[in-house]
Amino acid sequence: EFVISGNTAVIKCHVPSFVRDYVSVTSWVRGNGERIVSDVLTGGRYSVFGTGELHIRHVTKADEFQSYHCETQHVLTDETTISAVAGRLMVNEPRSSVPPRITDSRSSVTATVRRTVELPCAAQGFPIPQYQWHRVTGKVEVAVVQDGRIQQVGGSLLIRQVTAADAGRYVCVVSSSVGSERTHTTLEVWAPLTAHISPQVQTVDVGGEATFNCSPEGFPQDTITWIKDGEPLQVGGRVRLVGQRTVVVDDVRREDRGMYQCLVSNLEGSAQGSAQLKLG
Repeated sequence: EFVISGNTAVIKCHVPSFVRDYVSVTSWVRGNGERIVSDVLTGGRYSVFGTGELHIRHVTKADEFQSYHCETQHVLTDETTISAVAGRLMVNEPRSSVPPRITDSRSSVTATVRRTVELPCAAQGFPIPQYQWHRVTGKVEVAVVQDGRIQQVGGSLLIRQVTAADAGRYVCVVSSSVGSERTHTTLEVWAPLTAHISPQVQTVDVGGEATFNCSPEGFPQDTITWIKDGEPLQVGGRVRLVGQRTVVVDDVRREDRGMYQCLVSNLEGSAQGSAQLKLG
């Protein structure tokens, strides 16, 4: 990879497509055996992304005389593998102006609530470009306010203790005296799904009415499905849905007794709550 001195270098670990879903890049190994892991939380020079990118901020000639191997870990077996081929940096000292050019960013990033997430933005140029992050609110871009929880490290935007309110569209603007470039990143925030039905046990006389309320938590909640005794709940007539979260059974009969479940799901997984209807 060629990089202009003082900029952020981006080295990419190429993982074969047939194992990409099962492998994460955890670290890099430099020529002398030194292991590189992300130290962005402490303001360091390195960011290691599971998708295969290594960012080295404030590159100097000293970074040029090293080989860089990526190390991957299999998410199911924990097996680690070091790349057979090494990457190298070629650090250039520019003699004329070079407009900023973004070399790495993401169109979308997914974060889990209460974790830390890094939105990457790397560019090259001379003079060395400045980075500025904005957040899109409606049609307005507002500069991101940095505090102890949200801070910019090099070109990356670091968000600690992610909340649902952090989800949205962000813009990285890279600029210098000879030009500017921008890129958009959408941050999606996920929280583990849970589901609970109340009441959990309900005893109703024949001819009475039964009501079950499902209380799902976590996000996003793509679908809520009701199940009775392991089969999809047949809705209609005496059995009706009020919204997605409430089931009402009118004129209760013997065949209505049994286990009722609500299943809440998204692309990441699912959760279910269960309750029982007994006859009085």
